[in-house]
Amino acid sequence: MPELLFNPNDVVIDPADGDTFVAESHRGGMNNRIVHYSSEGRFINQWRSKGSGQ
Repeated sequence: MPELLFNPNDVVIDPADGDTFVAESHRGGMNNRIVHYSSEGRFINQWRSKGSGQ
């Protein structure tokens, strides 16, 4: 289930529309992703790929 979180690290709320973005497990965790929720808490999307760190 993509909407469930495992070890979230940070949260940002978009002041324009209230949508929430959650950073999750970026240090050897299981999901390594950013999850996007609507202001009502509905799952919208996720981005999951590791970058080069540069």
